[in-house]
Amino acid sequence: QIVPVLLVCLGVWLTRFHYVRSNTPEVVLGILCLIAILISSVVGEYAMLTGLREYKRLSRGASYFNVLPDEAAGGKLDAATLVFASGTRVDTSRSFGFTDVRNEEAPVYCVAPVSDGDLYDKRIQYWAAGINCCET
Repeated sequence: QIVPVLLVCLGVWLTRFHYVRSNTPEVVLGILCLIAILISSVVGEYAMLTGLREYKRLSRGASYFNVLPDEAAGGKLDAATLVFASGTRVDTSRSFGFTDVRNEEAPVYCVAPVSDGDLYDKRIQYWAAGINCCET
């Protein structure tokens, strides 16, 4: 946040410096640079608020490997990535989808349990989620 402020201060000072000496092309260039700094600051803040904050959160999250589907999910609340043990699968035959029926072009949001094939004997701990991937 301090770099744009310093750039604006420097730009204002240089623009005023050239204005006093009647260097019109440099003044126009200084004004255009100030506008570019302000626009890029707004775009950068918007990007940070909308998308990059989630990226930073995920990059700080933990990664777990060889996770069994019947392990308690509560112990992995800080996970950014999970790699399940071999033999684990997403049970698409038990998937559930949701869509907004008022909009014909709305995507279908899907969830399906992650299991080792023995779905009925254990409580589901992990769910796979996606868009437009449910069986119809």
